[in-house]
Amino acid sequence: MQIIIDVAQSGDGRLTGTARLAGSVGEGRRFSGVLELVACLEALCATAPHHDVPSGPEGNHHD
Repeated sequence: MQIIIDVAQSGDGRLTGTARLAGSVGEGRRFSGVLELVACLEALCATAPHHDVPSGPEGNHHD
């Protein structure tokens, strides 16, 4: 899964922007702050089509 994040930092240091699945059409989900960004990522992961990718440490080897 690939997620595209467009992010900017406001004058007070707050992260704002959008997050969307790569290849999707439209602007994406807006966020303002790190907690909202994490919530966007969780929502995108929950709605994304799942592929047969191993999970856990045994599936993350890059030898």
